[in-house]
Amino acid sequence: MLHNRLLSLLLIVLAGVSTASAQRPDEEPMNMPRPDRPGGTVREVRAAAEVAVAAAEAEVFAAASADLEASCAEIVATAKRYIGARYRRGMSGPSAFDCSGFTNFVFRQQNIELTRSSRTQFGEGEAVSRNELRPGDLVFFGGSHGSRAVGHVGIVTEADAETGAFKFIHASSTGVKIDDSSQPYYNRRYIGARRVTGQ
Repeated sequence: MLHNRLLSLLLIVLAGVSTASAQRPDEEPMNMPRPDRPGGTVREVRAAAEVAVAAAEAEVFAAASADLEASCAEIVATAKRYIGARYRRGMSGPSAFDCSGFTNFVFRQQNIELTRSSRTQFGEGEAVSRNELRPGDLVFFGGSHGSRAVGHVGIVTEADAETGAFKFIHASSTGVKIDDSSQPYYNRRYIGARRVTGQ
């Protein structure tokens, strides 16, 4: 609703600016203040309209950012509800999961469809550096035998932009739990991250 109102305001303001711009230099724009009237010149009105457009754009951006933050928080909250669920290869919930089945299940609750394997999920969304991670991002690791091929995936719950360290929730071999990227096992096997929740 807020987005619709703001977009309507943008269209109205832009239409007014376009109307003023379309007038001939010697023609007084319709419904626009004349220089000899209170209210300012056409140039002043256009400047005020540009300020209004900038303010509306900022409000739209702020609203979109708030919506995205709320969506990412809900993804993490949903994932945490399954802490302790068992690990079962090939399962995608709700009583048991493997790693990609867990991420697939959690994101589906937010109407975000992911593929069903960690390797194909690594090709979805946009790549994200460790210093840009935020809750809700997907993080990927190599397999248990030291392979650099993607073999495991989790969801970021907390991130430190200064150090690149993060905590993540995942379906480990012992069940759904939260681990830390600073743990040697995961630090050595970290491959990369993807963002599927938008920019």
